[in-house]
Amino acid sequence: MDQDGEPASGDDADPVSPESAESREPVVGRAKPRRSARAWASIVLCVVSAVLLAGGTLAGIANRQLVDGSRFAAHVDAVRQDDAVARQVGIAMTNKVIEANPDLVAVRPLIEAASVAVVQSPSVSPMLTATIREVHAAFTQPGSGTVVLRLADIGAVLSGVVAKISPDTAASLPPNLDVTLARIGDQTAAHSTIDLARRVSLLSWLLPLLALLCVVAAAWASGWGERSVRLAGRSLLGAGCLVALVAGVGTVIGSTTGTNTLDGALRAATIHELVGLLWWPAAVLLGAGVVLRVVAALDGAPATSDARDWLELQPSSQRVQGLRAGILVLLGTYVVVRPASAVQAVALLIGLGVLLLGLGEATRILSQLVAEHGSRVSDRVQRWIGRVLQVAPGVVVAGLVISLALPSSRALPAVLAVPNDTRCNGYVELCARPYNQVAYPAAHNSMSAADEPGWFLAEQPTGLVGQLDAGIRVLLIDTWYGQATTTPGQVSNAAKDKAKAEAQLNAEFGAGAVASARRLRNTVSGNPIGPVEPYLCHAVCDIGATKWEPAMAGVRTWLQNHPREVVTFFIEDNVSAADTAKVFEAAGLLPYVATHEPGRPWPTLGQMIETGKRVVVLMQRDGGGATYPWLLQGWDQAQDTNYDAKTPEQLSCARNRGTDKSQLLLINNWLNNFDRIVTGADQVNAYDSLYPRMLRCQKERGMIPNFVAVNYYNRGDLFRVVNALNRVG
Repeated sequence: MDQDGEPASGDDADPVSPESAESREPVVGRAKPRRSARAWASIVLCVVSAVLLAGGTLAGIANRQLVDGSRFAAHVDAVRQDDAVARQVGIAMTNKVIEANPDLVAVRPLIEAASVAVVQSPSVSPMLTATIREVHAAFTQPGSGTVVLRLADIGAVLSGVVAKISPDTAASLPPNLDVTLARIGDQTAAHSTIDLARRVSLLSWLLPLLALLCVVAAAWASGWGERSVRLAGRSLLGAGCLVALVAGVGTVIGSTTGTNTLDGALRAATIHELVGLLWWPAAVLLGAGVVLRVVAALDGAPATSDARDWLELQPSSQRVQGLRAGILVLLGTYVVVRPASAVQAVALLIGLGVLLLGLGEATRILSQLVAEHGSRVSDRVQRWIGRVLQVAPGVVVAGLVISLALPSSRALPAVLAVPNDTRCNGYVELCARPYNQVAYPAAHNSMSAADEPGWFLAEQPTGLVGQLDAGIRVLLIDTWYGQATTTPGQVSNAAKDKAKAEAQLNAEFGAGAVASARRLRNTVSGNPIGPVEPYLCHAVCDIGATKWEPAMAGVRTWLQNHPREVVTFFIEDNVSAADTAKVFEAAGLLPYVATHEPGRPWPTLGQMIETGKRVVVLMQRDGGGATYPWLLQGWDQAQDTNYDAKTPEQLSCARNRGTDKSQLLLINNWLNNFDRIVTGADQVNAYDSLYPRMLRCQKERGMIPNFVAVNYYNRGDLFRVVNALNRVG
């Protein structure tokens, strides 16, 4: 030690390192010591590390949010919902409508207001499917050429909205209206974007690793010790400032971009959407830098003093005051601009802080163990162990940055199936046929599945998704309000529905069969607890129930994976229209639902698939009215046959429910005998029984049997009969 108490030699002997120089008070009458070459090297390496980490963060965001197909689609849809974009698209739609029918200029404000509302509504999301597919292909597939962004067939949705206000105006709207948003690329566009995507993917993990190596080199140049953690903190702070700077510049550019044209509105909305992706990572980097500074404060007095400067209301150092002020301004701006994601950022920072503090604790314990057993380990090995422990927090941060940059998928949800598939419900021939001119295999009481736990009196072999996988395209389900009970897996009807449910089930299966099932169930009966929620039950939930929303979420996933399929729900609705709509919304099915006014021509299957409106929802009791127009009143749209036959001879073709103007025909083809539910299906589902009945009903009713509904769809020849009706296969 010299007279000033500084070490004379060793790794910590550099008297002019940045950390020690900053911590000294200036001595009057003596020049401030110059930084050594190693000190300058550590500073340069720290700056380079910050730049590399910022670049890696930006590349990671691009790789995760834009190369990833699912997230890319979500961002495109968010741009569509921007207020300025919706207004400009609404104006463009209105101009096209008036161009097609100049007399409609008299109601231009009505059409324009409806157009803007339609563009911002969830119903437009499926219409972007084809556009997003083309755009993503242009970025990821060679030879994709020029891409035209358009909202196709939006006139059909617009006419449905305007019809509620002015039916005469709606009749004049062109149903095939589409609006071109922009043109992107040329024949060489894909090659450059593919190359760029590959580079972005490489940089997303390479730059953070290089930044980590620079921090390690800076720590070596500065003499290791707790300075390595402080340098890592400085690197993170610098990277966070750079990312925030890019976000700030982008915000200014987006805010100053004119939105009085469609091109300008799209450009501004796109910039705002991309900038919004930067604030959260910037806040995390800044917060992580502060956390590392605090962690470093646990290892020595100088760092403790420095950390106190960061945290005090009035730091003693003006340099610290200025830096902290800048960081607080950036963090405050982020919270104001993105309050919801700020909560996520805080949660992540807390988790990161706990993780790094835990690493610090583990480092100290390991260091103590090395010191206690130092006689067994050489000094060189001890030094390397200490250095590895000191860079561990940096390794963790770099690993987190890299892991968060990885895309979950490069495929869009709408194109997970065969991308060149041109079939509709399995056959090209069906694409040009209207929805009501196609026969569909249907499952009666689809929710009542033998392969799902707790179902007595099951009428199908598998649940909803299993039926869709097998080829069923119409799901007949019953919805009721139920409550979970103190017995795990058992559900009870809501109190107000118990008597009604009991009476309905007795009428269908007979009191004896129901009583037998109830006796089995009552051996493990429990008391109702928890909230009343929508369930799929065959009247009495005690003998079989499935929570509705999770089941529908499974259907949504199936639809995403099968973009060329049209599916129908025919619901015996004991759940209100409002709660039914909530289930569809929570399950993510609203973008798929179709609307249709009774008596108007149905679209073709091809049109339904291209617009994304490929889920038809029919309600047996109450439709959705003007509030939920996609919840179609079933018996305005469909007519059916009897459903109470005990023998094959009692299966009639006479009209039961619906009117002679209803455009869809539901054939109920099952025997209402619980004791013969499987063997009865074998009998009436057989080709020689089922197909002649379909032909007879088609002749008597003058319309194709649209929904051929059976029990145990896997027994007999349902799919063969449906193909014969459709003249395919």
